[in-house]
Amino acid sequence: MTTSRPRWGRRQPDSTFRSRRTRSTGICLPRTISKPNCSKLNRWVDWLRHTYGLPASVIPPCWHRHPELLWELSALHLHWLCAYDPDQNGSAPLGWHRDFADARARLRDWVATSGTRLDRDRPTRQTNWPGEDPAPPIEETPITDRDEDFVQFVLDEVAARQEAEDAFFAAIDPDSGEV
Repeated sequence: MTTSRPRWGRRQPDSTFRSRRTRSTGICLPRTISKPNCSKLNRWVDWLRHTYGLPASVIPPCWHRHPELLWELSALHLHWLCAYDPDQNGSAPLGWHRDFADARARLRDWVATSGTRLDRDRPTRQTNWPGEDPAPPIEETPITDRDEDFVQFVLDEVAARQEAEDAFFAAIDPDSGEV
């Protein structure tokens, strides 16, 4: 089967990775979640894992379902964008690589804690403090199509954000403008 992807496919950084900080940076966090931002981050993470040969113990397939991984990878991506900005000091990429080594250690810790693996995923376990209701049982689910899961995750998150925003604006008093 042939694809229309260029030879390097999605593993080659393109101009979307080098966007200016004043434009969309590919940060895919609850406050900034959007299809374009998440798509940029997803492509960059895919490029990163292939370029550096990172195993699933550092970047697992369902990294997007774990906030601790999402925050770390978003920060690493933003740092990469800044380090490789044409206006940046020439030694900035060396700083990024030094910080990337630290980030890999943190990613390994969070992947181990989260329990996500190459072929299955589960929500990160939460420790219940005294007096809190017990957490519901955690079930592992097999990862059958990672790309499909990512797309559905983003669509669900964008819809939830839109629903929350709609509810907020619906609660505004039209006379006073207060919530």
